[in-house]
Amino acid sequence: MQLWILSRSLCDLWWTRCFRCLLLQRMYYPRKR
Repeated sequence: MQLWILSRSLCDLWWTRCFRCLLLQRMYYPRKR
């Protein structure tokens, strides 16, 4: 059971990281086309 919680927390962390990366990219590199 603990392993499942750990995996879930890691997944959430990874998702938040990906989301932040996307946000930063949009903020720093806006589409100029």
